[in-house]
Amino acid sequence: MDITFVALVLLAVMVALLSSGLWVAISLMGVGLLGLVLFTSVPAGKVMATTIWGGSDSWPLTALPLFIWMAEILFRTRMSDDIFKTIADACGVRPIGWHTRSPHTPNTRRLLIAEGGFLYDSDAYDDDLPYLLDVGGGRQHVVLPYSLDTNDMRCQRPEAGFVRAQDFADYVIDAFDWLWDEGATSPRMMTVGLHLRTIGRPGRIAGLDRVLRHIRGKGGAWIARRDEIARHWLRVHGRASATPA
Repeated sequence: MDITFVALVLLAVMVALLSSGLWVAISLMGVGLLGLVLFTSVPAGKVMATTIWGGSDSWPLTALPLFIWMAEILFRTRMSDDIFKTIADACGVRPIGWHTRSPHTPNTRRLLIAEGGFLYDSDAYDDDLPYLLDVGGGRQHVVLPYSLDTNDMRCQRPEAGFVRAQDFADYVIDAFDWLWDEGATSPRMMTVGLHLRTIGRPGRIAGLDRVLRHIRGKGGAWIARRDEIARHWLRVHGRASATPA
């Protein structure tokens, strides 16, 4: 049987199961079982039994729930307080902003707001401007959208498109120039993701130098830290532009 046909059938079944609201794990198991029954001569019961037994005897499976609940555990046990205090002691200031390196969950922002010490988070990729959320008790939380395209991490993966310093510089400058033109009628913000271990390499740092020279050459652009932008947005816009969290 044509492998393309099999793949399309199983993909359609997967989409149907997920669209029905079925859990991802159960949907994957169902598609796998269906594939075994319809398209192979392998005894499905034996395969499923050995797979389930092997998974239940696996340490990674034991660790998975702990990983998913890690933030919740840190918050509810107040271990996060010790972490933030240690950072404050070492750096002279506690963190007031947050960005989740991996995909965040709906609970991430809830935990940050409940902790009480965070002014903003960057777990969003949906705008070229910050925005405000009403979080109750007269408080507002700033969402400062992040960017994965104007980001030096694209130098770390060959398939991501940045190889030389010029690749990084050309892309970021093109993005800046476009936002600069849009900024003639409406404010715009551009996030540039930088990591010392990445952009700081001798073969890449010239790209950042070129970007900074270009921005300064334009004049009128504010090069700021994210906490500065968040404080400015909260001070200038306040409650007027807030939306429910």
